[in-house]
Amino acid sequence: MKTVMLSALLLLTACGNSESDKSEIDQLRQENADLQAQLATIREKAHALETASDNLQEQLERFKTEDWRDVMPNAVEAGEDVEQAQKDLKEATDE
Repeated sequence: MKTVMLSALLLLTACGNSESDKSEIDQLRQENADLQAQLATIREKAHALETASDNLQEQLERFKTEDWRDVMPNAVEAGEDVEQAQKDLKEATDE
């Protein structure tokens, strides 16, 4: 991401002061803002997947010490949360 911002900065520096250059600068700024928003969404979805995966791992660990009948509903729900988080992340990266 630093490369994208550095490239945009170099382009801004290289551009003159003509109206077309200002238009290009505005377009680059908008594209940069769009990329930043997409990156924030992807980070959010990746964090949600990590959280869901951690929760699933915790539920699976319970099988070692608790009755499987007590653990199973929570483990199934945690697995479904991981599946949904994976789908959400895939959607965010496909945009």
